[in-house]
Amino acid sequence: MIISILTIVIILLCCSYSYAYNLTTYDPIKASYDKYKDLYHQYNRTLITTVSGSPSLHAISSTPHATYDDKLEYPDFFLIGAMKCGTTSLNKLLTDHPDICMGIEKEKHFFDKDVYLNGYGEYRKEFDGCPKTKKTIDSTPRYVNYDFVPKRIAESYTPEDLANKKIILILREPVSRHYSEYQMRIRLCEKMLQHLKDDDTVEKRGDRSCNRASNNWVEGMEEADVKLMSFEEWVESNDGKQEIIRGHYIEHILDWLHVVRRHQLFIINFESLIKNTPDVMTRLAKFLELETDWGPNAQLPVPITWARRPDTYLDCKTYDRLAKYYSVVNDRLVKFINNHPDKPKMEPYFPFFSNTRKSCQDGGNVDDDSVNTRDDGVDDAVENGPNFKEDD
Repeated sequence: MIISILTIVIILLCCSYSYAYNLTTYDPIKASYDKYKDLYHQYNRTLITTVSGSPSLHAISSTPHATYDDKLEYPDFFLIGAMKCGTTSLNKLLTDHPDICMGIEKEKHFFDKDVYLNGYGEYRKEFDGCPKTKKTIDSTPRYVNYDFVPKRIAESYTPEDLANKKIILILREPVSRHYSEYQMRIRLCEKMLQHLKDDDTVEKRGDRSCNRASNNWVEGMEEADVKLMSFEEWVESNDGKQEIIRGHYIEHILDWLHVVRRHQLFIINFESLIKNTPDVMTRLAKFLELETDWGPNAQLPVPITWARRPDTYLDCKTYDRLAKYYSVVNDRLVKFINNHPDKPKMEPYFPFFSNTRKSCQDGGNVDDDSVNTRDDGVDDAVENGPNFKEDD
């Protein structure tokens, strides 16, 4: 009896110590991984069998089609992401092709928002101006991040039409992607503070960004009074912890492979697109079954030069934490992309992401140019119109 009581006391003391220790050493990135790791290991077991040549993952689970009397036909292609990976630059190249029509908006946000529940009418109107002779495209980069989007797409087309859809996905070194997301928040907030009364769109986007990337934002504050978060602070904020999931590339790819086959999905490394633009675009033209490609002189839009850079920096401590985290989350990513037995034959080899640690430092300004070799502020420059649809 005495031994049993002593055992219980010891267990309680150990639990109390462990709880206190966890409180004092809480790591939000580790906590996010702990929440996700069971799902990750489940996927990891599936990856082993898939890469070795077993049936594609979509055969394991299927999504039933809705019993709509009418199904969608448009678009022919989807550019599904990922955000801050050069999707607007790639879309600009795609829609410059004479056989591709974008319709009204680049980012249609139909399958990822509640407008989907209202029926297909508004979505069809997006493509009303596209000639029947042209292929159509929906380039909404957050489609890749929500598991309900491929399910909605599967419900919206006949099985035959769904099997003919072409999906494009561009990926970027995830720490760089995450830092670029942070810089966008800072840039939009500062832009709003400088031009608050000039543009309703700038004000709306800026107010949202200030809420997400400032420690003290209150509507109407003067620029000098706003305390913007450092990258380290933002990573630990609610917004930063939500955004980290956008870099769970392998998880998102597998969500899509529940409803489409791997040979329908063309995956591009952001660095390859920059360094070998003509080759990547020639391969993409074959994948999309276009009669002509972009030619040997294909090039991405010229990056803009910002008059005022955000005063931000990528500190090495945060970089190392994120790099370690993503190395676990995206383990086997490159092998899975390159070795899948159903990979499109014309898809280029997907190289390992370059190590961008040399860009981190303990102070000073570090912008997208140095982290990513290319400033995807070009996305804002290309798309900076009154109807621009920013991620909520």
